[in-house]
Amino acid sequence: FFYKESFRMPSFNDLYYSAVGNLNLKPENNRQLNLGLTGSIELPMAKTQVNFSADGYRNFITDKIMAMPTKNIFIWSMVNLGKVEITGVDLSLDILQKIGRKYVFTAGWNHSYQRALDLTNPEAAEYKNQIAYAPRVYGSGRIGFSTPYGKLAYAVIWSGHRYVTGHNIAENDLPGYSDQSISFDKAFSLQKCKVNLRAEILNLMNKNYDIVRNFPMPGRSFRLSFKFDI
Repeated sequence: FFYKESFRMPSFNDLYYSAVGNLNLKPENNRQLNLGLTGSIELPMAKTQVNFSADGYRNFITDKIMAMPTKNIFIWSMVNLGKVEITGVDLSLDILQKIGRKYVFTAGWNHSYQRALDLTNPEAAEYKNQIAYAPRVYGSGRIGFSTPYGKLAYAVIWSGHRYVTGHNIAENDLPGYSDQSISFDKAFSLQKCKVNLRAEILNLMNKNYDIVRNFPMPGRSFRLSFKFDI
């Protein structure tokens, strides 16, 4: 269990970035209560390790700094939301399984639920509505298999639906999305250099989903990278 208070000044971009910055921003203050449980289970005979955690929290924020569409969906600005209360739960699970001496299987899962409500003005239409672009549900999953020949991994992230403004009506609803990727890593030595080769397929399902309305993300892409340690 812990309690903490945090204070955040607006960044240089928050204040001055062209067409977005807002010179009148106030500092953000946050009070957080957290109750959690973290544990680990090891099974030496089975060569298995399991780590898990669960956290529940409440945040009480004044003058929350965030970007929101102002005049229309294409013109955004940094604003302060006078009072925001967030109730959330974070869950995670990680598994490591050794197979013989040279092979390792790993899997992980993270899931979050967050209810972030605007409590600034009881007379406003946005009162007790979810704040803009804050999904209630989001998370990620990953699977990896390490061998002497390299590491193959699969990852997925997902997000529930969001609202493009603090007015939670059907016209402002933005559907949820998921994004999957596959990667292969190979490390080897080249004379006195350590080299890491990484090949990736991003957005495996080739979906042009929107994180911000009217700005679709790119479809499937490929990336090849090298890292040299001298």
